[in-house]
Amino acid sequence: ARPAPLILRGLLALLAAAAVAMLARRAHALSTSGALAATGVGAMSAAAGWGWAALLIGWFVASSALTRLGATAKRARTQATLPA
Repeated sequence: ARPAPLILRGLLALLAAAAVAMLARRAHALSTSGALAATGVGAMSAAAGWGWAALLIGWFVASSALTRLGATAKRARTQATLPA
């Protein structure tokens, strides 16, 4: 493989991962340190292949949605258990 396409794919992967992490940070789905970690993991996944990046994004979106759906029930269970 030629170096230029690999470098280009790596840079595109880093930019795409940073953009997704920034959107997730703005949506309060990630902390700042989580967004930095997601950028690194996402860039490596995308550099390995865009299919891996799509799989990672799909997993993140699904797990974030399920977390938000269960937040109300968890809050109710916690408030019933912990003193005020």
